Amino acid sequence: MAAAAWPGVRAGSTRVSVYNEGLLVFLWDEAHLVAMEASEADFEGGYADDDAGIDKALKKLARDGVVIAYELARDDAVAAEVVVGLPLTKAELSTARWQKPQTARLSLPTGALRIDTGNTFPIGDEPDEDEEPGRVAVPPGDYVVTLYRLDWDRLETDGLFGEGDEWTGPQEVIVLTPAADAKPVKGAKPLLRAAGADAATWQGKYTIDGRVFRGKASSTCDREICFVNIDRPAVAKLGLNPGTVLRMQVGKMTLEAVYIGDVDPLMTRTSWVKAACDGRPDFGAAMHGPTNPHALVITREVASTDFPVLKKWVPATMTVLADQVTIPESLALTDDPDDIDLSGLE
Repeated sequence: MAAAAWPGVRAGSTRVSVYNEGLLVFLWDEAHLVAMEASEADFEGGYADDDAGIDKALKKLARDGVVIAYELARDDAVAAEVVVGLPLTKAELSTARWQKPQTARLSLPTGALRIDTGNTFPIGDEPDEDEEPGRVAVPPGDYVVTLYRLDWDRLETDGLFGEGDEWTGPQEVIVLTPAADAKPVKGAKPLLRAAGADAATWQGKYTIDGRVFRGKASSTCDREICFVNIDRPAVAKLGLNPGTVLRMQVGKMTLEAVYIGDVDPLMTRTSWVKAACDGRPDFGAAMHGPTNPHALVITREVASTDFPVLKKWVPATMTVLADQVTIPESLALTDDPDDIDLSGLE
């Protein structure tokens, strides 16, 4: 069933679509490119998990209104709508359901607003030649940005979107209010973070009986990825080592994964994982990323069915199996997953 065509949140708004494979979106004026390059800001790794750890050069650029970024919950293509004027009214907000809005300051001296993802951003890695950023012409000046993010849960709960529907509206609405007409924004915000599930509902909410873990699982961004609230203390208590095979049960779904420890998530879908699968219908790799102390991420290499997008934490049981896979020592060091040596794989 296709939903009705989106009418636009406000007359005169501009729709923008940008190809994306990452979790950051950058808002800036093209006139600032030279200053941004000269700042030596770390646009690739400088947006830390906590605000205090964000790269100092990025903080200065935000204080000057040069560039702000907003974080995505998943790596879908950007589908945004840009509005110039006052924040959305109650009537405009009623066309969908939105998370709590976030605000930041942005200077657009030429009015040439760019909306970039990591695939189009011209600083750092070479951008994809075939992909273009979003470009919107607005009156030059200083603005307060108000970011409205779609609230999928409330859309479904309130009956505005259901299984089989096609959403034709934006994922985000970006409202640019001239600074003279806006409430002042306290502080400089280099990064508007994506909302996460209330940590109090899942962090540490588990029990361990020998080699059996009973806790919670969730899947919010990718039907081949799920999360289990196995934190680092639980890893130690369960005796997990790289190569340990785990079996997880969530509802009617059962899947297995080899624990590979603390590695970059990009290292999970590799040729050795395919070999370790050995014909198992639902098998992948489980790891704690370098900035993820509270939940185990499982990425499946082989999937017989999609993992349900739960959008909440539900009961799950994970059992440590006797199976053990030998992990190549080069796993966490190689730049190319296909170069991993398979000779030590059992």
